[in-house]
Amino acid sequence: MASRITLRARVKKLNGHLVVYIPLNAGGRQLAEVTRGLSDIEGKRLKIVIPGWLAEAGRFLEARPDVAVVCGRLRERRPEASIYNQLCDIEWNTPVGEARACGGIAMMRVNALRAAGGFVEALIAGRVQ
Repeated sequence: MASRITLRARVKKLNGHLVVYIPLNAGGRQLAEVTRGLSDIEGKRLKIVIPGWLAEAGRFLEARPDVAVVCGRLRERRPEASIYNQLCDIEWNTPVGEARACGGIAMMRVNALRAAGGFVEALIAGRVQ
């Protein structure tokens, strides 16, 4: 189980992305590891760049309180690299619009996730182990 931390952050907009600045001594140090690839340490603070789709998903959830989850079309970066990459890209090609299920790469309302019983821990990469 993950431990809880309390954060003090400043949020700015930069080139269409949200940028969150968290002092290292106020939770930033703990987040640096798990946000690798999205974050950098700048002086005494952690800078996290939040991709534009997250901001768009947040706006959609704010506008639609009846919606529990927002997800997008996941694409394989190089489907031509192998048959496995191509199969993943084909499997992820789901219809756009309202759906009854989605993968784990999504923005979810915490209350809805809890009401549904959370994630199934035995379900790894879409397959029950």
